[in-house]
Amino acid sequence: AKQAERAARHRRFGDTPFMVEPNIKEGKGGLRDLQTLYWLARYVFGTFAMTELVGAGAPGGGILSATEARACKRAWDYLWTVRFNLHYVAGRAEERLTFDLQPVIGARMGYTRHGRQDGVERFMRHYFLVVREVARVTGVLEPAVVRAALGPPAIAPATDAALLDGGFVLADGKVLFVAGREPMAEPIQLLRILQVARDRGLKLHPLALRAMIRGARRTAELRADPRAAALFLDLLCGDGEARQDGAQWLAILNETGALGRYLPDWRRIVGQMQFDSYHVYTVDMHTIHAIGVLNAIERGELSEIVPVASGLAHHVQSRRALYVALLLHDIAKGRGGDHSEIGAELALTIGPALGLDPEETEMVSWLVLHHLLLSQTAFSRDIDDPKTILDLADVVQSPERLRLLLILTVSDIRAVSPKVWNGWKATLL
Repeated sequence: AKQAERAARHRRFGDTPFMVEPNIKEGKGGLRDLQTLYWLARYVFGTFAMTELVGAGAPGGGILSATEARACKRAWDYLWTVRFNLHYVAGRAEERLTFDLQPVIGARMGYTRHGRQDGVERFMRHYFLVVREVARVTGVLEPAVVRAALGPPAIAPATDAALLDGGFVLADGKVLFVAGREPMAEPIQLLRILQVARDRGLKLHPLALRAMIRGARRTAELRADPRAAALFLDLLCGDGEARQDGAQWLAILNETGALGRYLPDWRRIVGQMQFDSYHVYTVDMHTIHAIGVLNAIERGELSEIVPVASGLAHHVQSRRALYVALLLHDIAKGRGGDHSEIGAELALTIGPALGLDPEETEMVSWLVLHHLLLSQTAFSRDIDDPKTILDLADVVQSPERLRLLLILTVSDIRAVSPKVWNGWKATLL
């Protein structure tokens, strides 16, 4: 019942820790998640502190590592400090960390400008990294507490040779690493298990997620591995037919910390705030949502809302370039300067590292450089003026680029916020 309550609460508050005006108590990764974990452990094991679950002799056989226990304690202290300051500054029992309160609370907690980052940006990024840690620790440990109360997971008989040879087994109907073949021992297994889960329609076992979190650091070793690049592109892009679900796998890679290890430039946008009146998510979550919109367009789920983009989606020739460009379109935000120009330069390095050929890499770089072109033209210029169209055509040069740019623009705008997209913008585009 507590787990169902937690899931419903997360849906109510955006189902992600990365809302730019987060609810620090009820949101995903907030105080209530830690409290729910404590309550479950108290009920199952009779413990009064998470440290009591550390060690082989602890209740449940030591389901918590010392590192995880320390992370819970740090997060508990930090979130309560933020909440105390929030209530004091707001003058009431306020749980939502709104834009107007963020700079005040950040300053009260000692966050100051450092380099290009304002104090409030440093404060909110620290906050998002803390709640991400809470979300992933509690998301793994809650099922572990319940499983410890029920006994070891039921490992299915090893009748599937292909699954077993790949280093995986089924436990409670979910895919799990074979002992000794976790990502800490074989980093590439972190990507392979996602491919197996996708291809077989399986869910990841909580113990598999825990192993992915623990082995995430070793994902950095895969950056020059062509096998890893092929796996990553396959997870991101699918096959264009029945596997348009790249956002789902990106979200898991991001939540476990593996994505930022594999793509170091991605790590810089994790928890990166967007201080404006329309972005709902941090830069990393906005990007993953944009991939999700593209997935939905390809599946035909938005054909009535974005008919032109939906009609063009299956006529593009550079599909991989489209997905990688969308992944990288905001990769340089927060660095100072024009993020489109800096991102286009980064794409020239990242593209080949992911296994793109020179033509695809050039297309990705061009799309990142011009990813705001269509929206700026449609919403800021007179599109009935022939010069506007000629200027646009002079930059775009080809129908394929125009198709890709339109689909990317629609995916980007719809991922900003549910309120940003409307019929007027659709018509102009």
